[in-house]
Amino acid sequence: MNPRVIVNRQSGTALSDATVVSVRQGNPIREYVWDAQGDDKIRQNVGHVIYLDVK
Repeated sequence: MNPRVIVNRQSGTALSDATVVSVRQGNPIREYVWDAQGDDKIRQNVGHVIYLDVK
């Protein structure tokens, strides 16, 4: 799975010094991929959006 992370900074603290406040799973990421035979494309969940709040 390939998550995509969106970071919401709730303060001006540098990310290297920030603390994680919450982590939430968002919508699935759907992409066209080749089927097992390689002759047809199908839409498939390939990951989720992850929302990360830091302070």
